[in-house]
Amino acid sequence: MTAHEQALKIESTKPAPQGDAEARLGAALSDPAAKLDKTDNQPASSNASAYLPECNLVEFMKKSGRFVSLDTDRDNFITKEELNEALKKGSFTNSEKITLRYMARAVSDIEEASNDEPFDERSGITRADIAAFKPFEPTLKQRWGSDPFDKDQFHLWSDLLADKLGIKDSAGEEMTNAFRHVLTSTIYALKYGGAMTYTAGEVNEFQRNIRSYFTESGNHWWKDSRADTFNNTQGIAIAKQLQQEAARTGRAVTVDDAVRAAHNALLNGKAITNVNSGANQFGRVLQKP
Repeated sequence: MTAHEQALKIESTKPAPQGDAEARLGAALSDPAAKLDKTDNQPASSNASAYLPECNLVEFMKKSGRFVSLDTDRDNFITKEELNEALKKGSFTNSEKITLRYMARAVSDIEEASNDEPFDERSGITRADIAAFKPFEPTLKQRWGSDPFDKDQFHLWSDLLADKLGIKDSAGEEMTNAFRHVLTSTIYALKYGGAMTYTAGEVNEFQRNIRSYFTESGNHWWKDSRADTFNNTQGIAIAKQLQQEAARTGRAVTVDDAVRAAHNALLNGKAITNVNSGANQFGRVLQKP
């Protein structure tokens, strides 16, 4: 058994919660009855709203007066501040709140969707941006031309997914970050293999550590980096298990499989969520920083 597989089999001191968590997972994943694209067994849709309706900004903005209600200063740009203010004061469904939080995180990406400012797109989201915005498309197809540059979009998608699954951070518990790393490594290992995924993760951590060494004080930055590496190896181990199961059953692995496995790993305490102690959310130490 490899070190990665041993890490994945670490037992939690508390069983994974059922009921509400499973219901959230089912709601977040694509409709199993949907028509599948035979090329990679994914729903035959061109955008991420097939998985997360909250990504569909055009649909969200169809409600009469919604853009105007969010653009409180009436300058035809919706800013991050206006979105956060709407979340504080407005009356929205839970799904609408998730969309608003997603928009607030993704302002810098959404405002680049259409070229409707004279220089750099930095004033906020316009109606044209909403119409032109194409949300990130999760897929297991290899995309050598775009995957290396899609990290930010992938992170936005995984953060939105974590939001919809009810994964929340608390004092000392960086649940969203742990889930993102496990899920990212799972999907990229399925696409490009464990060795390449691990190497890419370490290169990213090295680059971040160089910046953090000069910009952050204290020990959080390097402890966080070690936790990220551990969580990346969890994702790689999950990908290997999913591939072994696919070989046994003859059923192709899907994005939903990766999401479900990463979510279960988090619920079962198989990821580091408290970087200061190197422990999972149940307090069990998985590694010493």
